[in-house]
This record gives sequence, C-alpha cells and structure tokens, in this order.
Amino acid sequence: MPSPDLWTRLRQARIVRVLAFYLGASWIVLQVVDVLQEALALPPWVAPTSVILLMVGGVIMVATALVQGSPSTDAKEAAGEVPGSWEVAPKRLGRSLAQGRLPHLTWGRSLLGGIMAFWFLFGLAGLYVVLRDRGQSFAPVEAMADEAGTGIAVMPFQVQGTADLELWREGMVDLFSTNLDGVGGFRTIDSRTVLARWGEAVGEEVAPDLAAILSVASATGAGYAMVGSAVGLVDDVRLSADIYEVATGTEVGQAQVEGSVDEVLTLVDQLSVDVMRALLEGAGAELPPIQHTASITTSSLPALRAYLESEAHYRAADFTSAIEALERAVQADSMFALAYYRLSDAYGWVENISSEQGEVYMRRARELSDRLPPRYAALLNGAVGLLDGDLTVLPDLEEAVRRYPDDPEMWFLLGELYLHYSGQSMKGIDEVYRVFDRAIQLDPTFAPYYIHLIEMEIKKGDGPRATERLARLTSMVEDRQGRGYLALGRDLAFGDSAEVAAAQAAIDTTSSVVQLWAQLGVNGIGTANMERVAHAAEARNPGPGARTFTAWAYLMNGKVRQAEEVLADEIMPPGARAFRAYIMRRTIGALDDATLDRYLAPESCGEGHLSPECAWAVASHAAEQGRWAIHADFLERHRTIQEEMLAEGDSAHARAHGNAAVTLEARELWLNGRRQDAIRALESVQGDGAGNDSVVRFMLGTMHEELGQSRQAVRYYESFWNDINRWWFALRLGDLYAELGENERARGYYALFLEDWANADEGRPEVARAQAAIRQLGG
Repeated sequence: MPSPDLWTRLRQARIVRVLAFYLGASWIVLQVVDVLQEALALPPWVAPTSVILLMVGGVIMVATALVQGSPSTDAKEAAGEVPGSWEVAPKRLGRSLAQGRLPHLTWGRSLLGGIMAFWFLFGLAGLYVVLRDRGQSFAPVEAMADEAGTGIAVMPFQVQGTADLELWREGMVDLFSTNLDGVGGFRTIDSRTVLARWGEAVGEEVAPDLAAILSVASATGAGYAMVGSAVGLVDDVRLSADIYEVATGTEVGQAQVEGSVDEVLTLVDQLSVDVMRALLEGAGAELPPIQHTASITTSSLPALRAYLESEAHYRAADFTSAIEALERAVQADSMFALAYYRLSDAYGWVENISSEQGEVYMRRARELSDRLPPRYAALLNGAVGLLDGDLTVLPDLEEAVRRYPDDPEMWFLLGELYLHYSGQSMKGIDEVYRVFDRAIQLDPTFAPYYIHLIEMEIKKGDGPRATERLARLTSMVEDRQGRGYLALGRDLAFGDSAEVAAAQAAIDTTSSVVQLWAQLGVNGIGTANMERVAHAAEARNPGPGARTFTAWAYLMNGKVRQAEEVLADEIMPPGARAFRAYIMRRTIGALDDATLDRYLAPESCGEGHLSPECAWAVASHAAEQGRWAIHADFLERHRTIQEEMLAEGDSAHARAHGNAAVTLEARELWLNGRRQDAIRALESVQGDGAGNDSVVRFMLGTMHEELGQSRQAVRYYESFWNDINRWWFALRLGDLYAELGENERARGYYALFLEDWANADEGRPEVARAQAAIRQLGG
C-alpha cells in the first residue's frame, strides 16, 4: 500500500489535472497532424511517430509534475539553486547535458522540448517530400500521381488477322482506358500519355517484347500494365489480355473472350470484367459494377469505328480529318455524347475558342453529359467554364487534375483557363507555364500543346527554349492554322540584327498582325514593335477598331501627345475614347479638364448597348465631381439590364452587368468614406470571370495603395503581367517595392518601365522619376 507521503505528493503535483490537460492537447495535435499530412502529402510515418512522441511527452509531463509538486523544489527555487517552474535557463540546461546529468525538469523546458521534437519531425518530413518529388508537392497546382488511385496502363494491342482489325490497335487503348477507369479504386493512365510514351520507346515496332512493354508502362507511372491482343478469326475476333505488375514483371491475371466483330463492345465489357476480377481477387476484393462501354460511348459499331478513327487524327493534330470522322460518328449515333464533346473541341482548334459550330456541339454534349465518363464530364465542365468565362469551375478542374495527374488534356485545359483568365485567377506567368509544360511532358507528340508554351517563352525572354520548341512544332505539323506569328515573334524578340530587321519589315505584310497583338503583346515583342503592328493593322483595315489599337500603342510607348491626338480623331468610338481618356487621367494626369469633361459626357456611352468600361469611366468621373445623378443613372441602367438578361436566361451577360454595377457602388462607397465596405464589395466579384475584372483589380490595387497597404496593392498590380498597360503597373510596382525595402525587385520594375517607355515624349516626368529611383537604389 502506497505511503501517505506519496499520496500527498501526487495530490500536490495535480497529476489528474495535468494528464487531463495533456490528453486534450494531444488530441488537438493529432488533428493538426492529420490535416497537414493530407494537405502536404507528408509520408505515412508522420502520424505514428507523432503518437510515439506524445506518449514519451506524457511520461515527461508526469515526471515534471512530480518534480514541480515537491516541497523541496520550492525551497531550491527560492534559494536560486534551480530555475523557476517556467524558466528554460538555456545555459544551465547546456551545462547539465554537457556533464551527462538529467536537467532539472521545469514546465518551460518540457514545453520547449515538445516543440523542438515536433519541429524536427515536420522538418524531416518536409525534407523527405522535397527529396522525393523535388518540391512539387508544395507547388500551387502541381498534383503528384500518388494522390490518385493506382494506375493501370492499357498498352496498344497486338493485332493479327484482317486489315480492319488494325483500327483496334490503338482503339483498344481508348476503349479499355475509358471502361476500367475508377473501378475498384484503380484509375487508368490517360490513353494519350500511354501512346506518347509508346511512340518514344517502341515507335513502329510491330511486336516489342514484354520487357519493352513494361518499360513503357513504367514510364507512365502505372502500377499495372494490361497487355492485350486482337486476333481475327474469319467473321469473329478473339480478345485476350494479361495483367502485369509493372515493378516486378509478375503476371497477376489473364482473360480471354471470343465473338463476332459486330459485338465488339460486348466483348470489351466481358473482357473488362474478367480482367478486373483477376486483378481484384489478387487484392482480396470483390468486383465492383463496371459501366458498360456502350452506355458511356455508343452502341453503334459504325459510330465507334468513326470515333476511334477521329482519335488517331486528333493525336496527330489533324483536326479537319478528325471533324469529318466525328461527324460521321454522330450521324450514326445522335446520342454519342463523347463524339459531340470532341467535335466542339476540334472546332475550337480549327476556328477559334468561340467557334459558333463548336458552341452548337458543346451545347449538345452538355445535354448528354450524363452519358459521359467521369473524366470527360470533368473536361466538359472545364471547357464550358472556359467558353463562358465562369471561373467557378476552377476548383473542380484542379481537383480533377489531382485525380488524373497523367491526363495531358486535363492539364492543358487547366492551363487554358489560367492563361486566358490569368488576371481574374491571379496566376503569374511562371505558374501558368508550369501547367502547360506538364501537358507536354505527358504528351510531347501533340503539336497544339506547344503553341501557348512558345508564346510564354517569348514573353519570358527564354530565346533558346522558344527556338527549340518552335523547331519541334514545325517538324510535327505544317502551319495550317496561321502559327507563323510564333516564328515572327521569335525573330522580333531574339533574332540578330538582320533577323529583327526582316521581321519588322514583315509586319507590314503578314497575315498574323492580330495574333502578334493579342497573343504576344507588349511583353513578347516590345512596345516599339507593337506600334508597328498597330499601324499595319490600321493600314490593312482602317476603321474605329484599328484606330483604338493605335491609341493604346502610342500610350504604351510613352508617346502621350500622339495618343491624345488619336483620341481626338472623329473616327474614335465615343465609348472607347471615354474609357481610355479616364485611364490616362487616372494614371498619368493626361488631358486638360475641359477635354476630359467633353470625352466623359454621359452621351458618350450611347443609348443602346451599355459598355461596362464606358459606364465605369463616365459614372466615376461624374461622382468625383459630385454629379451623383449621372452616377445613379448608370447604376440603375446596369441593374435593369442585369434583370433583363436574367429573364432571357443569359446568365453570363447578367453577371457582367451585375459586376459592373458593383464597381459603381464601390466607387460611391469609397468617395463617401466607407473604404472597407468598398473593398469588400469589389472582392466579392473579383475573379468570377464575368467581365470588367481588370477594372475591379485596378480599383482594388489603387484603393489598397491609398490606404498604405503596399503588399496588398502589389498583389493586384502584379496580376497585370499580360496587360497592355503593363508600363504603368511596372512604374507603380517599382515605387511600392522600394517602399517595402525590396530594392532588387524595385529596380527590376523601374527598368521594365523604362524599357517600355524608351521612346517616350521628351521630358516625361515619369521617365525622369524612374531613372532617379534606379540611381538612388544603386542600379
């Protein structure tokens, strides 16, 4: 029986209270560990190690309680012989450890020991992740393959028999990849990734050995490989498949079916079931239901043949031939959802992203979306968001990329959204570049993937890489779709003096002036060349639209006087003039007051279609002068149009006018002193892709700057890296980074501004200020 002295000591140490508190704190720690392990893909040993550390910590806490509960400890503390109960006393602690003695236990030392133990644990786990995937787990959009289910690579089938069966060689990869995806927690490696790796390693070899086949499967990141064959038997076909574990080369299952060629879809279903049964039985699992191929593709053999033919054309970037085959497919089966989706995508490549015919097929695919496999449903959802400018699809698409990290099409679609809505999504050029680069890593044989990547390499100033990619693109496909602007842009940006001179001369005659302006822009070919492009466009097709581009071109070159002269031209559309005039006043104080008032008269925006940009400029200018009736009128017009568009079912235009109304409401709030309310209103609509987002970000940046919140202003200003007004944002970013003490970045932005305004009007104060700032910063 314990002595009374021990019981007294235990009561004094408050052991029960200490343990209760420690168990509660430990539970919280384990919840945090669980969240961090999932969010950062930390190694599996983190959780059990945390439990062990907490158990050891529990013993130390009890021992500390006993020591601190001892009456002798109070006496020693009072005499200065030992540190206080919450002291760490690092010098004493170091001496004790150096002498090999157990340090005196205090609450401070025990708490510090626990913190250091977990700091070391997570530091080691972070180092493990970095070494394992070279830091990719911490990239904002990069998804590692181990976040998804174990992959099965369906390899190209070996084909024997009639010539018609040759169609199934690659076609079986598409069919089985679609049919088996998601069954039993497995995922199939995207067919294009498999065929790209196959083309690199095997090429035209008819019958590679098993080692070569498994090597290709390994290169795709698959855990298992399905190796199959199709043998023609007069009017029948025999399909067989073997499943191998890629890492060991061990066969884990096999299956075979035989039947009429006309029943190939049924045969694919039967073989899928048998293959998965063999695989799942090896894992001790039961076979989940497999969706029939016919229900997720088509029940028509002619439609299926045409679809598989189109996929071969699609992989070769022959979209015209792909469209012809796909149109045969939907003629044979009007309910073929997958073919309609592919048709909309192919028309987007042949014409443009807003192709009318592509939109027709997109709508039909949406009507039949319940017939699509999950992977293609995610692609369709993302493609619709890209077309409508609806960025609410981004989280779902980013999640789909994590589920299917080997799908190059998924990565490319994510890149398209990031690029075309880079400002709204607040994605920088490096982040967008990584996504497109991932698509090419997965499928380097698909020519269209190179286009945006080359554009960004020109914008990033990476001449060798752009030249290398351009050569690869040229070797793969002819310039059927007007991609000559890439070569012209490369020469303008990186060529020697003769190449630059020839490219500049070619601007006057090339058919690619629109692409040079829209796709490469100021940060690709420079402001001087942008001015040449604007003049060439106006000479070829004179009119209000071209005149507007010329006004911007002069301004981005710092030729303010010439920009003002173009604004005064009678051919300038009044709405465009109003917007540009207001921007020029807000940024560099251009135009006299009388001229500005004339340009920003309410009638400039017209009586019919209301431009959100014109309305923002005119209403904001009126509000700043206290003419609130004009401001209220434009606000009411936006709200009325929003209601009309909603009644007509036009949600995209309704959102655009609703967001435009918010910009006017925010300006009113700001001018009336309700500054945080103004910022919250703008933040509520920023990034939904409904239009006018550049105005929203401009307002948010300037508002944060006026409040002295430099870091927040920098965030919004840097989102304009792809904007024609880059010169002004570069100047402001130089000022803000100088305020923040980040001198190297400040010098870089000042230098960028001076590069853009190298041909500016003599005596421009902005140029003199940037030059002085660089000298002051030591640049």
